[in-house]
Amino acid sequence: MDCGTFASESRTAAGNDADTLGNFPMIETPRLVLRPFRLTDRGALSALLSDPEVMRFSVSGPKPCHDIVDGLEEWVANHRPTNPERWAVTLQTSDECLGFCGFSFHPVAGEWVWELGYRLLPAIWGQGFATEAAAACRDWFFATTRHDKFVLMIDPANVASARVADKIGARYEFDADCYGMPVGIYAVRRLANFT
Repeated sequence: MDCGTFASESRTAAGNDADTLGNFPMIETPRLVLRPFRLTDRGALSALLSDPEVMRFSVSGPKPCHDIVDGLEEWVANHRPTNPERWAVTLQTSDECLGFCGFSFHPVAGEWVWELGYRLLPAIWGQGFATEAAAACRDWFFATTRHDKFVLMIDPANVASARVADKIGARYEFDADCYGMPVGIYAVRRLANFT
């Protein structure tokens, strides 16, 4: 299933808080644009990552403001055209950051793996946006990288994320303890239809 098209983010830093983005790809889906983060996304990201409901299943829990600012600066600095990373999630009709979706690197059961994660504002939950963004990231990952799999680490109580994982082709593999939190490891593997 191809859920998005890939375009290069070639806008200059003008008007974007001098955050240079190079050629980090943008991904467009029928309803969403996944774009590189900008330093101007601080407020939206702070609201998202400090919300206890949004962070209920996160290993870190709600984050303090200084951690969010430091994290955003790192995300912006690490944007590379072929580096799995996190995108800001926006609607096609608005450039306002409503969350993120993308990859980070974690140790799981003795090996380092790419993990797909996402967080969206509660106002847009239940409308299929998480699945749409995750499927677009999946397609980008297999079209752009040589990696054969990525995982999703899901709290057993997080039924909504387990549904998203299933819809994008992830399969439960095993339980693990990640950063002191019990999670189910769901893997998406490169198949002929994801290349």
